Amino acid sequence: MNEKTRAKGNVDFLYIGSVWIGLTKVGYIHWGWSMGENTLSDYNNWNKEQPDNSFLEGHCGAISQINGYWSSVSCLEILNFACYDESDGMFYQPVVTLSWSEAQTYCRNFRTDLASIRNPSEQSRVFKFVDTTDYMWIGLFGDTWSWSDQSSTTFRYWGSGRPLDLNLNYSNCVAMDMSEFGSWTNYNCNNKLPFMCYKVAESTKRQVVEFKVTSDGDLNMMKENILKMIGDNLRAQGNNYSNLSWRESNGQVFTAEKNETAVKLPESCEVTPLVIDNSTQT
Repeated sequence: MNEKTRAKGNVDFLYIGSVWIGLTKVGYIHWGWSMGENTLSDYNNWNKEQPDNSFLEGHCGAISQINGYWSSVSCLEILNFACYDESDGMFYQPVVTLSWSEAQTYCRNFRTDLASIRNPSEQSRVFKFVDTTDYMWIGLFGDTWSWSDQSSTTFRYWGSGRPLDLNLNYSNCVAMDMSEFGSWTNYNCNNKLPFMCYKVAESTKRQVVEFKVTSDGDLNMMKENILKMIGDNLRAQGNNYSNLSWRESNGQVFTAEKNETAVKLPESCEVTPLVIDNSTQT
């Protein structure tokens, strides 16, 4: 959800059209949680022969009153539901019954989202609410949409009545509709729209090296030559570090040790003077 907010914030607030995002339709159903977590491979509590992907009215998940197992149910069923509130880490059961998409909207408006169940503890906490109906909605759903960068997040922010099921092969691409508060809708992939790109941020891997040297001269006068020599030696060993730098204290890298000929860092510094930065893609 944070990425949704960031994406919306990157669009000119005066623009009221649509902007392509990287969600496209695929030819298979995969299940995930409304909040976006992709944890079903780590924990699930499906009933036998579930999930059932045959419903024409969508594929939504509910928890059973009888045994706590999960089943896929037509998304149009009117059921109780469980919300999750990330502000206090608690689950709540509103005193209304709604369809799955209506329940999702309710939870997002008044709490955080429909409940995710990611481990046995959360299963037990949610199951205690299932006492008035055969089934209760949780945040589990199956759809046929996937991200072009192969991201595993299952978060969706469809507008009301979306996605449009037009039974047309070319209505398979998704845009953020700025006239509808950034909610999503599907369009013909051949439409010409502005689009939003995403670049993986570069992270800096930093390594700090500690050493002592002895010299009769002023090492601070030779620090650049020393740095170049260290860099040449590292590159000769196949270590292509993007940046080498000294850590300085009051303009000094080396400080003479008392009563010794060796030099060291100032006693107030707990880190070593040479910083090696290696930028890598994550």
